[in-house]
Amino acid sequence: DMISDSTLYVGQIVKTIAYYNGWAATAVEPIGGNDYEIVSSSIGSVDGGSFIALSNGLRAKGLFRNTILKPSQFGAKVEGVSDDSAAIQATINFSKKVQLDKGTYSICQTIYYTAQLIEGYGSQRGTVISCSGKFSAFKYTGAYANGGKLSNFAITFGTSTPVLADASIGIDYGSSTDTTWPARYTVEDVYIRGATRAIQDDTGAW
Repeated sequence: DMISDSTLYVGQIVKTIAYYNGWAATAVEPIGGNDYEIVSSSIGSVDGGSFIALSNGLRAKGLFRNTILKPSQFGAKVEGVSDDSAAIQATINFSKKVQLDKGTYSICQTIYYTAQLIEGYGSQRGTVISCSGKFSAFKYTGAYANGGKLSNFAITFGTSTPVLADASIGIDYGSSTDTTWPARYTVEDVYIRGATRAIQDDTGAW
């Protein structure tokens, strides 16, 4: 694979069809493929997607020919078992436009977002965010900003009977102590199951 290939050199362009070897064991088609430029270890910051550390000491810089990025390009497995939290967060941190892959992501911690377009695959059941624990699945953070959209995916906490007063929240716009919040932010076709609160806004801004 690319990471273990000791023959790679600076300036070389490498194309991968999937992020992981053996993808056929967990997916019906390869996911996470990208084009990379091999660069020196002094360039960029390794995050598993925009820059990947190679075993020969160099780095692979993601070229992302498509301007809409996917968490599978940052290491998400999308098989409903492995924790995909870090991969989703790294994708959102890097790009203003995120296309969630088809399938089920398992997350164990809150995903923080700002004024971004985050869209699921096809319809709200094409992409599922399965939460392992009681926390806010998505929480707005960062500076006050206009615009952005969450759409076409499902968030589930694994139960159809929420427990009152626990910490499970589907989309969290913030608490009364927060000083920033989104304006004109759209939530469309997002199905939330098992949360104590589907959408929370305690900022007083709405």
